[in-house]
Amino acid sequence: MQRLISSAVLLFVVCVTTSSLAAEVQIDQHTLCPAALHAFDAKDSEVVQEFFQFIHNVFSELDAQYTDGGERALSKRLQDRSVAGYVVLGRCRQHPAATIYEEAVRAYHGMRSLAVPLANEPAKLPPPSEGNPRIRKQ
Repeated sequence: MQRLISSAVLLFVVCVTTSSLAAEVQIDQHTLCPAALHAFDAKDSEVVQEFFQFIHNVFSELDAQYTDGGERALSKRLQDRSVAGYVVLGRCRQHPAATIYEEAVRAYHGMRSLAVPLANEPAKLPPPSEGNPRIRKQ
């Protein structure tokens, strides 16, 4: 019986400590990916929302750089804006030693480089000089 009580107390202490640690996480440019991974694994909605907000802010900052150059913003082309957070989360699982900011920047540039048009943009045909010459009509 005493063993059961001590186990319950230990479990309670671990849960309280884990939740208080998760609540103390401030996501910034120096936050490592394991903080986000832990928040998602623990289903800590407060930190998860902060993570999505941080990713949204990073994408907005990067969009501002591109729109100053006359290009369309990536976030305007995404139909579901939360997809960026999940892309960054996947990158964090692949590179746990990186920061969330580094993976957000890499994800942003990777999504911009997609050849497939996003949302409602029409597909662009390649110039006639590109492609496999065996398939092209002579």
